[in-house]
Amino acid sequence: MINSIGVYMKNPGYRSGQASMELMIIIGLMLLVMIPVIVYAMSVRGEQEESRTYSEAQLSVNRLGHTIDVVGNMGLSSSVKTEIILPQNLVFFTFNSTGDRGEVFARVFTGMGYQDLVYITEYPIDNQIGSISTPGRYLIEVSSVNDTVRVRIVGYG
Repeated sequence: MINSIGVYMKNPGYRSGQASMELMIIIGLMLLVMIPVIVYAMSVRGEQEESRTYSEAQLSVNRLGHTIDVVGNMGLSSSVKTEIILPQNLVFFTFNSTGDRGEVFARVFTGMGYQDLVYITEYPIDNQIGSISTPGRYLIEVSSVNDTVRVRIVGYG
C-alpha cells in the first residue's frame, strides 16, 4: 500500500514501536523483581562475613587464653606454641595483668559498633608483645617463667 506522499507502507494498521515498547515493559518488570532480591542477597553476604570475622576473633582470644591457662598449670619451663588468626576488622589485640590474674583482650569493629572480647586467665601475663593492630596469622609462644606466663610472637604470616 502506498500512502498519500507516495511511500510504500508494509502494514498501515500496525504501530511500528509496539514490539519494542512491550520488550521494555517486560525488562522493567524483571528489574523491578530482581533488584530487591540482589540487594537482599548482598546484605546477607555482608552479615555472614561480619559474623565470620567476629567468630575468628573470638576463637583467637579463647585459644590464646586457654593456652595461657594450660601452660601456667604445667609449671616452670613449660612452653607451647599456638597459631591465632586476627581478622580484618580488628581494632587491637592485647594482654593485661591485674594482680594474680591476666586477661586476653581484643576489640573488633562490627556493624553494631565496637565489640570487646575478653578471656580472664588464671595466671598473670608477662606481655612481650604489646598491642597488635595488624590483622593476619601469628605464631605465638606461651611459656611459664617464675610466677607469670610470658607471651611473645615467634612468627607472622
